[in-house]
Amino acid sequence: MLTGPGRLVPAGQTGVWRDERQGLLVITDGGLASDLFTDPRWSRTAAVLGPCADPNRGGPAPFTALDPPGHTRLRGLVARAFSPRAVQQFQSAMTRQAEHLATTLRSTRRTADLLWSFSYPFAFGVHCEFLGIPDRARRALHRVWWASLWPTGDQAERRRTAGALREVLADLLNPLARIPLTRVFADLRAAQRQGRHHEADILDVAQTLMGDGIWLAASQITQTLAGLLLHHGQLLTDQATLRRAAEATPRTTPAITLAMPRAAVAPVHLGSLRIAPGQQATVAIGLANRPSAAQDRAASSRGARDGNRDLSFGHGPHDCLGASLLTLELHTALTVLAATLPHLALAVPERTLPWFATPTVRGLRNLPVTWTSG
Repeated sequence: MLTGPGRLVPAGQTGVWRDERQGLLVITDGGLASDLFTDPRWSRTAAVLGPCADPNRGGPAPFTALDPPGHTRLRGLVARAFSPRAVQQFQSAMTRQAEHLATTLRSTRRTADLLWSFSYPFAFGVHCEFLGIPDRARRALHRVWWASLWPTGDQAERRRTAGALREVLADLLNPLARIPLTRVFADLRAAQRQGRHHEADILDVAQTLMGDGIWLAASQITQTLAGLLLHHGQLLTDQATLRRAAEATPRTTPAITLAMPRAAVAPVHLGSLRIAPGQQATVAIGLANRPSAAQDRAASSRGARDGNRDLSFGHGPHDCLGASLLTLELHTALTVLAATLPHLALAVPERTLPWFATPTVRGLRNLPVTWTSG
């Protein structure tokens, strides 16, 4: 479950193994994963757009498909809003979202599926408010965004759902649109009005920000809650425990399965393997975050933990912009639920909890819980 569907690591393999069906190398060693994320001989552009693609061109591909300097240029449009300091200023608004959902649950029932009645609406509402999308624009956005999350094997249908999301975002960011925007999307609309960037590039950034991040956040919140409930029997109110859980669970039980793949654009080594140009590789985040005994010994001998880098949010030029936002979401959700729903506990046996995994996201399909009325 830490690597996604159909990707079980064969016995005896260490660090790298080959998915023969896709011709893809899957890295499970943290040190090799860091090399993949930072070595410029591994290219996102070559993996997504082809080996001859120009990393600086505007076009229909998301900016996560670009290498520096094109990726760095577009990332700069929104990076300041995602800094830890800027995210911390959003805590009050985030807390209000969580309190509204939790108070509604407490006033209407004593059992619920926490994924669908709290984690998912909380993540969607937080991300929309953080990005600056007003309430009246969220219904249409939610409809096309939801459809884009469940792509079929039909290429035409996948293009249609992605195109529908892009059309809604284009209307929203149109400099002539009357719907007021704030925060991140207001900055994107201003950049489009001023003509500093290609319109397609700005839409790429917006489409990426409305991609898997909401679903990953909802899954991570739900998995964290499940882990605490299974370990302690109920959700504790101790703030130190809740803060540790918010910081640690993206590492120990990540909602992300595989990192964005890269393709070699020059001969390169992965450990003892010599990799030829054109070979694609990815990282199994949950496994790469678990240090091997050899890594533990090496880090211990150096008196440091540099052999045990946290890769939950990637590393290098493509590290996740939303790392601080997700950590704050986790801590806020746990704190509000612990304070609002007394003695929150699982309502079903652990063995009945249904899990799912895609190449991007893993998580629970639902999380039935109960609490006392007092």
